[in-house]
Amino acid sequence: MFDDPSQPFTYGAALAAGMTARQLAGPDFRRVFPGVHVAVGGEDDLLLRARGAALLVPSGGVVSHQTAARFWGGLVPDDTEIHFAYRRDIRQSRVHGIRLHRFRSDFATVKRYGLRTTTPEQTFVHLTRHLTFLDLVGLGDQLVKPGRWTSPGDIRTFAENWTGQGRSMARDAATFLREGVDSVPESKLRMLFVLGGLPEPVVNHIIREGDRITHRIELAFPEQRLAFEYDGRWHLAPGPAAHDSERRGFLSEHKGWTFELVDSDDLFLTPDLTLQRCAQVLANHGITVPTRLDDRWRQHFRVRHGDRVA
Repeated sequence: MFDDPSQPFTYGAALAAGMTARQLAGPDFRRVFPGVHVAVGGEDDLLLRARGAALLVPSGGVVSHQTAARFWGGLVPDDTEIHFAYRRDIRQSRVHGIRLHRFRSDFATVKRYGLRTTTPEQTFVHLTRHLTFLDLVGLGDQLVKPGRWTSPGDIRTFAENWTGQGRSMARDAATFLREGVDSVPESKLRMLFVLGGLPEPVVNHIIREGDRITHRIELAFPEQRLAFEYDGRWHLAPGPAAHDSERRGFLSEHKGWTFELVDSDDLFLTPDLTLQRCAQVLANHGITVPTRLDDRWRQHFRVRHGDRVA
């Protein structure tokens, strides 16, 4: 019937192959989008949905925006739509869950998972119109992780040469991308330092014993053996929490490191207090901090004390 019914196929193709509407409505198949089906049993993941959407959109579409970001290993705020970009006039899709974008200028593409997709650098630039500045930096940090398909330099060069919409934000955000960042909240914590006028910590500081890497520290001031780390929900699970506690305890007791922890509330509810706390910790360790903190951070972080939002 089909070479691989575990991959999406259209209703029309199924009928042409001899299937009946009754079979498609039966327990062996499920609907991915209206008019697109797949055999039951496969994982309903992003790639499968993108392949299903590609059967419905007009020709010439390129996987883009949030969908492309996730194709490249990037992290973006939750988005359930499958995105395609076009270099020509196109009507918005009427299918729920599919979004089409039109551009007047060319954009860079490659094949990814068998689908034409915007490059990591192009995806970064396109998303300037859809992400906040902090989320864009967080995305970029994920795109440039070692072993992935681009680098901070590649994205900076692309952003500098980009002449389309979002070029200013893209160029600004690209200057802050760093390799080795573990998570988007870690990126945002680093940016709180930078935008607040504090010295920028070293990302993913490596501690060695001889030629062997023994420990990694998220955000570090190595000379002072001072570490700042973000503790999210993942760290609260028994396994990771125990591992982190053991690691920090060993480095504190045997290597002289001091750890300052920041959680979700610290970063997203009271960034003002967190910035002041971090500045004081830096000063206590002999690191020069400005007498007056920079207010740029207020453009990107919201303060929520109780029910008050500033």
